[in-house]
Amino acid sequence: MKRLSEVATIEVRINFARVALSKYPSDCEIKENLSACLYCLYDDTKEKSLLTEAESLALYVVENSKDENIRYDAIN
Repeated sequence: MKRLSEVATIEVRINFARVALSKYPSDCEIKENLSACLYCLYDDTKEKSLLTEAESLALYVVENSKDENIRYDAIN
């Protein structure tokens, strides 16, 4: 995802993260990255459903991730 963030649009990053999440549904790092991308798109479009989904993913990560760095990223 880091490399993709350097070269891809936010929409491409969201699509990539959604595909990855469908393959690895409990991966907190993917969920955190998708949440961040959705929030960025929300910030541009103000589409409420994006914010709702981003919050839901971030909350899941905070509650379930065993990695404190990923949890911290989800809070930020």
